[in-house]
Amino acid sequence: MSEFPLQSQDAKFDEDGFEKVKTDLQQVATSLGDETVIHLSGPRVMIPRAGVVNIFLTSDTTTSSSSTAYHVITCLRSGQDETGISFNTNTNELTAYEELYGGQVKASRGSVISVDISVTGSPSPTLSNDNFTIRCELAEES
Repeated sequence: MSEFPLQSQDAKFDEDGFEKVKTDLQQVATSLGDETVIHLSGPRVMIPRAGVVNIFLTSDTTTSSSSTAYHVITCLRSGQDETGISFNTNTNELTAYEELYGGQVKASRGSVISVDISVTGSPSPTLSNDNFTIRCELAEES
């Protein structure tokens, strides 16, 4: 598949392991070329090269909100609410394992796409970022 050995093949789930995965993704991204669409997924997604990212979210849980208790799901880019992508379960309930298209953002190399969950009301619903998988399609910046 590649000209370089994978550093993260036996990586542990720690800071050193994350750095090995990050290095492998960056090497793969540069070997694919800018015209290739790269598909990335996980609970957090590190962007290996600058480009335009289409963001999709999938929850493993169905929400059941009321007018007094609901979630606001926001996509973050490198920990900041800069994506403009947000879902409110008060007006848009989530269905388990149904992919939602969030939108498109520009991201630089090394950006991390993640999810933040805010809960409003009582009793507090139990949805958290652990319930989400993020899928990104990274394409060349146009």
